[in-house]
This record gives sequence, structure tokens and C-alpha cells, in this order.
Amino acid sequence: MNYYERLQVDRKASLEVIKSAYRVLLKGGHPDKGGDEEIAKAINEAYAVLAHPEQRLRYDRELALGERAVTPQAPPEYILFCQFCGKRNRIRDEARIGRARCGACHRKLRPDQPMGGGEGHLRAFRLGMFLYEKGLLERALREMQAAVRLKPSSATYRYWLGRCHYQRHVYDKALVEFKVATSLKPRSFQFNFWLGQSAHMLKDHGAAVSAFLAAAAIRPEHAPTFHRLGADYFELQEYDDAIRAFQRVLELEPRSIQSQRWLGLCHYSAGDPAAAAKAFLEADRMAPGDPFTERYLALLGQKPAAGDRSGGAPRRKAAN
Repeated sequence: MNYYERLQVDRKASLEVIKSAYRVLLKGGHPDKGGDEEIAKAINEAYAVLAHPEQRLRYDRELALGERAVTPQAPPEYILFCQFCGKRNRIRDEARIGRARCGACHRKLRPDQPMGGGEGHLRAFRLGMFLYEKGLLERALREMQAAVRLKPSSATYRYWLGRCHYQRHVYDKALVEFKVATSLKPRSFQFNFWLGQSAHMLKDHGAAVSAFLAAAAIRPEHAPTFHRLGADYFELQEYDDAIRAFQRVLELEPRSIQSQRWLGLCHYSAGDPAAAAKAFLEADRMAPGDPFTERYLALLGQKPAAGDRSGGAPRRKAAN
């Protein structure tokens, strides 16, 4: 994925379009608002190049040279295990899956039938996990698809197939797999949490709230779940619920500066300036000199006393 694809703009897009796309992508996907840190880092990296004319021109030249050197992409592979002899068969043509035969015993392969003893799907899953941990997502995806094809009722296989899609930023397909996994195993914290993550990335904040609530009920001591829950409540303009979520985060992690800022922002949006000022003053005490905090303190007519800054946490990056 090149920098233009990361920002979802055309290669001839103007600087204004690039800036606008950057702001939109980070609006709901910033780590401080519950977004994925790696995705935000990739977006920032793309913007840092495309926002500067000289760097963009150099990047365009490198991109053009790279595209001319790239060989045609090989068609996708599908892995089918023979349910009779266990051979691992590679199928490149999807249309052949239903009529393919094993390369060893020549019996007809049946994708919907697991190999005797269940070794086929386990082998594909274990290989998929190895490739996933190595960062070879395309190959890991194919192995996980093979495992799911052999044993579609496995919630674990569905979950890890969803994780492969999520890491490749294909959030709609990830959402489908996480939904199946949670339907098969509703009490799994991880399944519900990542279902919420996928819904959040698709900006389906209502579905994200439902998933994060389920995850929070299973693991009420997990502060990041409440942080993401609060961010989605905020997007839905349900500020009272958002306030309760961020208060819960601060109960679990009293030094969470991001949650303290979020709490002030929620109170401010809910029309409670006194509570907002109190939250932002506490955030300023924890991280003095933060531009985001100081901007809202100025809007609220507040200016922290010099003595209030003593003992604060080291200066950190702004929340917005």
C-alpha cells in the first residue's frame, strides 16, 4: 500500500485535498481517541511525505520506478488438505476448488470435509500463526482461510482470520469474522474487544459500543476497553455515558493523562464548564504546558497557578 492509498486520495490530488483527507482519517482513528496506534503512525508517515512538495516529487519518482520494476502479481493460492491422505494441495484457480483432486492419492478434494483426525485444519492454523507472528500477512491469511474452510465451526480460527484481515486494514471482512467468532463463543473478551475495534474503524460507533460493553462486562478491570468505549460514546454524542467510561478508566489508571483530557472534553461538550475546568486543570497538573489542555482552559477562562504545576508528569504529546 503506497502513501496515496493510505490517505485514500488520487495521485494528482492537491495539497488541500491531502490535508483534508489526513484530518478526516485521524479524526476518529487517532490513538488518543481509541484508534489503532500502528494505523495512525502509517497515516502520519504518509502525510509527512505528501504534504511537502519536494519530498512528494521524490516519492512519486521512486514509486514510478518501483512500479515499472514490479513483476505481475501471482494469482492467490488456496490450500486444501486431502481428507484421505493428508497431502497439502495448492489451488490457484478458485473455480477449481470444487472439482480439484489430490496430487498424491488423486481422490476428489472436499473443502467442506476435514481430514481424518482433524490434523489438516490444525496444521493450517499452526502454520498460519507462525506466519502471522513473522509478519507475513498474505501467507498467514491463506493458511487461516484453509483452516476455516476445513473447520468453519472453530471460533478460534475465525478470530485469527479476522485478525489477519484487520492487520491488512480490511476492516469489513475482519468484522464479519469477529461477529462469527463472538456468536460461537459470546463470553470471549478478545472476540468482543476486536469486534469493537473493527466496528470503530468502520465508524459504526453504535456497534462498537455494544461490543466494548460486552468486553467490559467480561473483563471490568481492562482500562483500554473503557477508554475506547468512552471515545465511541463521545462520537455518538452520548456524553454522560462517555463521562462514566472515562471516570472508570481513571479509577483503574489514575495517571492516564489522555483519559483526563477526554473527561474534560466530555464535560465541555455536555455543557458543564465547571466540571470541564476541573478536569482540564487536573490534566494540566499532570502534564504541564500541553497545547490541547491550555486551549480549553483558555476557552473556559481558566489559568492554572504556578504552584499547581509542581510535581506534574513529564510533558507529553497533545490529545488532539
